[in-house]
Amino acid sequence: RRGLIEKEGKSYQIDFSIYHEGHCTPIIHDKGAQQDIAEGTGIEPLLNESAFSFEQCLSVIKKFHASRLTAVGKMHGGSGGSGIEFFPDSFTELQVREKLEELKVSAVQKYGADVEKSMFPLQFFEFVKSTEYSLYGKPHLWDLRLQCLAYPGYVEVTPCVIRLCPKPFDAV
Repeated sequence: RRGLIEKEGKSYQIDFSIYHEGHCTPIIHDKGAQQDIAEGTGIEPLLNESAFSFEQCLSVIKKFHASRLTAVGKMHGGSGGSGIEFFPDSFTELQVREKLEELKVSAVQKYGADVEKSMFPLQFFEFVKSTEYSLYGKPHLWDLRLQCLAYPGYVEVTPCVIRLCPKPFDAV
């Protein structure tokens, strides 16, 4: 975010050989690539697309809405719910623009004004709602984190963490 590391597309221009994951390191921040890699594993990949500007976000969201899908937008390199918003297919273009602004504001509040240098690409996914997890009598969304260990010829996948969204979920 301080502009010290050059970016090209979705990836940073750094020497990945210093990381255990090597050339696979960029996949950690690329949720879309993670979905693409899931193809054929028994885990159904979500429809996803990346946008590199706010104007491109509008185009991507329109594609989701044309298929009657709610899109979930997530900033690049964000965590803890900041820079994430829902875009139901019932939204008008004005509502989509307002929600994109809210996404940006939440990212700036958490990471500072320079976040716009690193928040792209925004990644959009089809919204899939699983069972709710009740916490203090209120429904919360959750996600499952998997540990994937790659070996020559196979990948070992182990569920390892379930994360609850910090706020109760009101349907989109």
